[in-house]
This record gives sequence, structure tokens and C-alpha cells, in this order.
Amino acid sequence: MTFCLPAVLTLANARSCAEALEAAISRGECSVDAAALTRCDSSVIAVLLKARRIDKTKKIEILNPPSMLLSLATLYGARELLFPL
Repeated sequence: MTFCLPAVLTLANARSCAEALEAAISRGECSVDAAALTRCDSSVIAVLLKARRIDKTKKIEILNPPSMLLSLATLYGARELLFPL
């Protein structure tokens, strides 16, 4: 099962997105699709790190990360946490 990130994930909608993602993880969804993401700020890193923390199975995978998400993850030192090899 896959949770799809919205096209825009900024401080304005980060809380609602994090809550929806947390609910999806509790239902057993184990991947996050970032393909639709076209605009984001550092809030996306916080949302995805929270998902990593609450995922008890440690199997959650972030799919189709756009280059801006990879750049932000690198900038904030979270790339290895969010996108392990």
C-alpha cells in the first residue's frame, strides 16, 4: 500500500499531511510516493522523519523522490535517514 504526498507540502499543510501519513502507517501502508511533489519547504523533511520514527516495521520506503526533495534532505543532513542505500 502506498501513501501519496500532495503536490505542495509546506508549513501551511505539514500538520495535516503528517497526521494523514501517520494514520496510513498505522493501517499498514509501507511506502510513500513523492512523485506528485512539485513544491515543498523543509516541512517535508520533518513529515518524512516523523514517518520514519513512527514506523514500527522499519520497512517504510520513500518512492520517486524529486530532485528538490533529495536536495533538501542532503542540506538538512537527513538523506541517509530518509533514503538508505
